Formats: sequence, C-alpha cells, structure tokens
Amino acid sequence: MKKLNMIVGALSLALVSTPIQAINDKDCSFDLDYDFAIKNSEITFSKSKGNKVFINRDNQLFVNGVEQSLNSEQQLLMDNYANGVRDLIPEITNIAIDGVSLGVKAASMALSTLLGDGSPQFAHFNERVTHLADSITSKLSSTDFSTSAIEESFGAEFEEEIETVVEEAIAEITPIIMAQIVTAAMSGGDNSVSDLEMRAENLEHQIKGFIEPQAEALEARAEELCLSIAALDNLETKMVESGLEMMDLISEGGHGGFKFNHDKFNFDLSE
Repeated sequence: MKKLNMIVGALSLALVSTPIQAINDKDCSFDLDYDFAIKNSEITFSKSKGNKVFINRDNQLFVNGVEQSLNSEQQLLMDNYANGVRDLIPEITNIAIDGVSLGVKAASMALSTLLGDGSPQFAHFNERVTHLADSITSKLSSTDFSTSAIEESFGAEFEEEIETVVEEAIAEITPIIMAQIVTAAMSGGDNSVSDLEMRAENLEHQIKGFIEPQAEALEARAEELCLSIAALDNLETKMVESGLEMMDLISEGGHGGFKFNHDKFNFDLSE
C-alpha cells in the first residue's frame, strides 16, 4: 500500500504542477483593478463603474470617449507608456503558454512512466491533458489580448477540469497499479516488485528534475516582466504628476508575485 500511495502522490503532483507555481518573486507584486484589452495595437482599460481609458494606435488618449489634449511632456510619457504596454503583452502570453506546455510534458512523463506509452490508459489520459492544454492556449493571443481571455483560460473552470482529470486518472490507474503489485508479489517476482517500488520512489524526483530547469528559465523571464511592469507603474506616476490623474491604473501590491487582479480576474505568477 505504501508503494501505491507513493505512485498516486507522484501522479497527482505531475498532473497539477505547473512552472507558473514554481515562480516566487516576493519583491514583485502589481495589481490592475481594471478589465484590460489590447487589439490591433489599441489599448483599453475599463470597469463597470469608473473611467474607461482608451489609447489608439497613434497614442492619443480618450477618457470615456472624449479625447484628451496632451502637452508635449504628457504626450512623450504617453508614447513611452503605450509602447511599453504593447511590448509587454507578447511576453505575458508566451509565459502562460510555455507554462501550460511544460505542465503537459510533466503529466505525460508521469503517465508514460506508470502506464507505458503503448497502453490505452496512457493514450486516453494523455489525450485529455493535451486537449485541455490546447483549449487554454487557443484563447491566448499577443495581438488580441484581454483579461477576460485569461480569466476564461485560468479561472475556476480550468481548476475544476484539472481536478476532474486528476481524480479520473487516479481512479482508473490505482487498480491497475494495485493489480501489478499483487501479481508480482503472488508470483514471487521480487524484481517486478522492486521495479514498481523504484518507479514509485523516483517518479516525483524525476518530475521535479524535469520541471525545475525550465521553470527556472520561466522565472527569469517573469522577473524581467516584473521590471517592465515596475517601469510602467513609474511612468503612470509621472503622468499623474503631470496632470493626467486618470492614468493611475497599476498599483503596487503586497501579496507576492506578479498579478493582474480585479473582482472577476486574477492572473498570478506567485506560488
């Protein structure tokens, strides 16, 4: 039973772990209390109650549909800010996609180790995990980006789907592994039992060893992302000081990690 518990625990870890969860930069925390979208280089910040801030492709600023007259200093700040936002979105998208991809690879490795590449169970659950990843990444775009797309991809429904896959995989795999253990024990196959034990003991370490180097690379990219967010926050401070009070959009948080956050949306790169 100890061997079985170790196998199930390792499988659970592989299926639910993602590189995003491995990123932990407590010195970087930013909140955005707005719905945010960028399409065809046009930037929109909005919420149900409050100003709607729109920046067109020429970096002209509109608040609630009214164009704002900017002096030369304000326009320079706006140019730097808008271009910085546009440069930021592709990397946010790519980090999310790469995190999902690495999570799929880790889950596939665990299933393959336990079930074998040629087993129907492996094919079934590997297809489920791959389909879930594809459904997430298909909603992410660096040119047509919105917090609603992120919310739809990584919200409660995504967590529920992951939990369902984990529960079903464990429910189906457990009796298979148990049968292998019992058969090996009854046949006196010490080598088979030892093999199962070794697989159970090493699988968690193998998964962590596979994820860690690539997760560290994602962490480095996330740290660069945080520096870019901090620069945008600094530009907002200068714009507010110049008289553009409505441009106080990003706020520095205190919960660790980088996140956009409002009552409907939370994309967190912290643990």
